[in-house]
Formats: sequence, structure tokens, C-alpha cells
Amino acid sequence: MIEKKNCRNILLVDPMGDKEANGFNLGLAYLSAVLRKAGRTVSVLDLVNIRAGDDRERLKKAVGVFSPDAVGLSIQNLSYRNAKSLISYLRTVYPGPILVGGSEVTARKQTVLDEIPEADVAFVGEAEESLPECLDCVEKGGGLSGVAGIVWRDGTKVVHNSPRPPKADLDAVPSPDWEVFGLKSIDRYLIMSSRGCPFNCSFCFSYLGRTWRKRDPRNVIDEIKTAIGRYGAKLIQFADPAFNIDPKRVVAICDLMMKEKIDIPWMAYGVRADTLTRESAAKMREAGCRRLYIGIESLDPDVLREVGKGETIEDIKRGLAIAKECGLEVYGYLIIGLPKDTFERTMRSFEEAEKLGLDSLAWASAVPYTGTRLQEWVKANARQCLDSTEVSSLGTNLDTIAYETDDFPYHQRVLARKLMYLKSGYYSDPAAGKLRYWLNKLAMMWRYDRRSIHRRVLRALRYRFGVIRGDVNTILRQSSARLARVPDGTWGLGKDDSLPESHESVLIDFTRM
Repeated sequence: MIEKKNCRNILLVDPMGDKEANGFNLGLAYLSAVLRKAGRTVSVLDLVNIRAGDDRERLKKAVGVFSPDAVGLSIQNLSYRNAKSLISYLRTVYPGPILVGGSEVTARKQTVLDEIPEADVAFVGEAEESLPECLDCVEKGGGLSGVAGIVWRDGTKVVHNSPRPPKADLDAVPSPDWEVFGLKSIDRYLIMSSRGCPFNCSFCFSYLGRTWRKRDPRNVIDEIKTAIGRYGAKLIQFADPAFNIDPKRVVAICDLMMKEKIDIPWMAYGVRADTLTRESAAKMREAGCRRLYIGIESLDPDVLREVGKGETIEDIKRGLAIAKECGLEVYGYLIIGLPKDTFERTMRSFEEAEKLGLDSLAWASAVPYTGTRLQEWVKANARQCLDSTEVSSLGTNLDTIAYETDDFPYHQRVLARKLMYLKSGYYSDPAAGKLRYWLNKLAMMWRYDRRSIHRRVLRALRYRFGVIRGDVNTILRQSSARLARVPDGTWGLGKDDSLPESHESVLIDFTRM
């Protein structure tokens, strides 16, 4: 049991996961807003975007200077191993409460405190209500048994409290606090206008729950206006798990954007093809949307059916066609090696996707993430090669394969990825020397793709030298942020605090990370 104590100063830590990933932690920004509103002082140690120095020494300095009353770490799948190591070290230099949350903690809710014995409390799902309640209970003493949505350590016993229902009224949640990250300006601004996903894809763990909840369009527009006015945002990125579940709401957001004369480009992740209507797509384009990211997963009917996505191939093709006809860029995604997949099915699915005229087609090998149905399927039907916490989410290492089956063995999965890169014109491989790399690529091109060599090389050259342009691409290629203060965990902001006015700033170039 955590001893009774004041909990005024809270240190939030974002450990590094995938070395190729960057961006500020939206979950911590929301928690900071809630904690500051409640009168607490919050500091952030950003180990994802600020990478100078040893992480352990930076953590030691943060707890020494800021003197937190509690330390909370946000743990995602790919930061899990690093976070465990940091927490083990943290306990040697910090005697206070250690709190953990994030998607991977939620996925491991049954075992997480056994796996991280130094942690005192684990937050399951959204923590905007459970974290303040937990801190209040620590200040009052008497245990944490009344706090829904947590797993906690009561002496030597691990206690699983009752689950907390997902937050229904998202408009009541304060806007994310980016000042605690020291943010002065940012080119691309991340926003989440809804939470949860009602669908049940086998490869996805919906840590925000299966209940889809939405913010009011006015609430969304107010945040966008702040992003532009306060932070100079040049591009808005909607990061909803399921952005267009309600096409009428999408239209309402677009109408309000145009009414408020919001004139910067935006794009949306988590777009479902089967709920994309012609009206909503046309309105999105009119309101400044330039790009949609749509999960195709597979164009093999048996594989797609096994995923449990609730879409048919006809649904996907219809939605993609509507988006293209309305003038939207479409970035599609395939997953290699799902249940019932084979080398032949993967390549056939890729060739069919190539015919759809997408602006970009990306893919990754299937990964059995914690808490997914795919994880259970792999345990029963496949041979696991790597744990999900060891696999890069960006998939740049072509031979990084999480599992294999008799019908689709490891070497065929690697070959499929190489061929898809080859046929798509992606001709860069930092792991190989230039001469060796190009000799290997030319040999593969001659063997597998000789009839399309001229077209593939032309596409690669156009991409490499920036012939393919657009307002979104230009912003993404030059994407950066400026900080008035570096989020090193040694300073914090309270309820009425704000960043000091300063003409100096620290540049973070996201394109070089």
C-alpha cells in the first residue's frame, strides 16, 4: 500500500520505443491538462523527441531536481522493454510511488504488476478520471480500493479493482496541454476527435475500448483554432481510431471548418472505406482535407474475412474509388501474413491493390500484439519468431518477421516484402552497402520484374528527387517543432502557470529523427 503523502508535483515520463518514431505524447498531454486543472504541478520528461544523453542519467536528474511526489510512465508496445528497464533503475534512485499506464499496460492488465514489480499502480484504459482520484486517495490515506480502473499493490498482494467505463462525455475533458512539453510552435498538429472503435479486427488491440465516443464538432474546431493561433500549425492530423464512423458528423465538422474559415490542409487516419460516403468525401475535400489513410489489410476474400473487419472487398474498392473521384489522396495499407495468408495470396493481393490507383501503398508484416485475437491464433497455429515488443512498427527492416506458418514460412515472408518494395519502386536500404545493395536489387528486378523496370525506376527517381509534390508532402518533409523550454523533467507548470515569453527556442526537426 502506498503511504499517505501529499501529491502536488507529478512527473510524467515518455520512454523511447521505436527509434524511428517521433511526436509528442497525446495521452500525457491530456493527463497534464487534467492534473493542472486540479491544482497539481506537472513536469514531463520527453525521451522520445529529446534524445541527447543517457536516459537513466536524465531520469535521475529529473527526480533529483523536480522532486516529484509521484512518477508516471506512459508505456506503449514498442517502449515496453525500455520502460521496464527504466523503472527498475528508477526504483534505485526514487522511493516514491511509481505509476504506469498506456496501451501496453492496458493490454497486460492481468500480469503487468507481476512483470514490473517496482511499479505500485497500473491504470487500465483512459486515466483522466482514475489518476486524479488515485492521487486524492493517496493524500487522504486508506488505500485505493475505491478507485475504478486500476490494478494496485496492497503489500504483497496485487489487487484488480473494478473496470472503469470509458469516458462518455469527451467534451468535458480539457484540451491537451502542450505547454508542459515546452511547445512554442509546431508544423503538424495531432488531434483526436473521437475515441474507441466498435469493430473487432483480429490484429488490433483497442485500448480505448469498443465503445465509439465523439467530441462535439464545435469542441473540435476550437482546438484546431488554438493549434493554428497559438502554435502556428500548418497541417492538422486527425488520429482517431475510427474517424468516419458517422459520416454526418464528418460533414458537420467540415461545414464548421469552412464557416470558421480554417484554411490549412488536414488529413485523417483511421478512415473506414465502407462508411465513406460521396457526400462526406466531397465535403472533406472542400474543407481542406488532402489525404486519407485507409486500411485495406488484404484483397484476398478468405484472409479479409478471417480478420473480422466487417468489410468486403467490394466495400473497400467502392470507398477507395469515392475518395479518388472526390480529389482526395489515398494512402492504403496491407498486412502480410495474416491467418490463412500465403505467399501467393499476398502477392496477388498486392497486385490487385496496385491496380487501384492509390497515391501510396504501404504494408507491414502481421504482428501478434498483446491482447489481440491474432496473438491467441499465433500461439495455437504458428511459430513465433519475435515478440511484438521487438518488432519495428514502421517495418523498415525487411527480414523482421514476427511469426511463420507451414503455409507461409519465414523465407517466403521475407521474399514477399522484398518483392513488394521492389515492385513499388522503394529502392533504399540503409542496412546494405551501396554497390552490394544495387547489384542485389538489379538481380531481383531482372528475375522478378524485368517488364516493369523502366516504370519502377522512374517512380523511384521521382520520389527521391521530390518530383511528387503537394502541400501535405511539403509540410511533412519539412516538419518541425520549436520549444520555449526543453521537457527534461526538471521544471513544471501548475494550474495558473504558463511558459515564459522568450525569443529563444529549441528546434526539433522531425524529418531527421
